[in-house]
Amino acid sequence: TGISSTSVLWNGTNYFATSNLGNYSGIIASISGTTWSIKQIANSVINLTDVVIGNGIYVMSSTNTATPIFRSNDGVVWTTNSTALTIPAVQLNSVAYRNGYYVSVGDEIVQSDDSLTWLSRKTYNTVFAVTLNGVASIDASGFAGFIAVGKGKKYDYTTGVTQLIDTNIIAYSYEATGEFWQDGPS
Repeated sequence: TGISSTSVLWNGTNYFATSNLGNYSGIIASISGTTWSIKQIANSVINLTDVVIGNGIYVMSSTNTATPIFRSNDGVVWTTNSTALTIPAVQLNSVAYRNGYYVSVGDEIVQSDDSLTWLSRKTYNTVFAVTLNGVASIDASGFAGFIAVGKGKKYDYTTGVTQLIDTNIIAYSYEATGEFWQDGPS
């Protein structure tokens, strides 16, 4: 059917799915999960990647650096790049919500406490080609915060010649705000 859905959200009443179609990107919605309607978000494919709801606000991420974040009060009408919305030009693959804070990841980690103003919280040296693919809010024994996962490169010294090799990236924030991040072992 030509629809590439990248994420689905259930808000207790409706399903919402980020979708990229042949000529445009949009959100598809359903009450039952069997019949869906499409709401066009952009006139071209902008690679919508994830959607989350927190504090009554929907936030959607995109790999399009001109429009990396969209926001909505109802999941139907979406805005981005307004004078009220500020975010670095970054590709984003995933978004999460925790206790009043939004975190989105991709080429770097950005964070917001209101879904309007987004700040860079962790960047990576481009030589390591880091792409974070997912972020989640986690509550587990001994850990409460955000965890992000992805791929990148690291220096390997085992052969006697320094070289870059592929590695998994795990970044985490113990902060409920998602403001401070560190990388785990890879």
